[in-house]
Amino acid sequence: MGKIYCVISRIFHPSITSAVGFSAIAMAFQLRLSVIILFLIFYGIMPYIMVYFLKIKGKVSNIFVTERKERPLMFALTYPLYLIVPFLLYLDNTRNIVTYLSICYAFNTLLLAIITLKFKISLHESSIAGIVSAVIYIFGFTYVFLLFLPLIVGISRIKLKQHTLAQVFFAFIFITFLTVTELYLYYNIL
Repeated sequence: MGKIYCVISRIFHPSITSAVGFSAIAMAFQLRLSVIILFLIFYGIMPYIMVYFLKIKGKVSNIFVTERKERPLMFALTYPLYLIVPFLLYLDNTRNIVTYLSICYAFNTLLLAIITLKFKISLHESSIAGIVSAVIYIFGFTYVFLLFLPLIVGISRIKLKQHTLAQVFFAFIFITFLTVTELYLYYNIL
């Protein structure tokens, strides 16, 4: 059973979840291929390569950056990528919900980086919870079945002893609340 949890953790690595999730949302809005490639590169490939490089150099113990004390370096290297995306989308005249979501992603990541300084939070759970809550809010309750994804990711992280129930639960509640609040502001206030 442990191998299944490892496979789930690898499939739902935060870089993969973010890149695929944002790309899927961009495809649903029929955005250009260049936007999808942007998400794949800046949210997926480049962060993953950076973390892998840190692993090779011995700066992090594994590609999941499970040690809280190792996370500030990972955030410091990958965060600029998340700031570049909204800027590039703006320059590309992609000014819609997808651009707004990329701004929210940068903001939420900053908050996670700050929280991580004092409390270990599940980045796996945060990634999948953010994507799933955005999809449900934007496209409707038809997609509520996707809530099983944060559930299986959270269980996997707990079973692998990488997180406690509190760390996973907090990640889910915190990011879901942030995402829903940010989308409410976009659709109702801004």
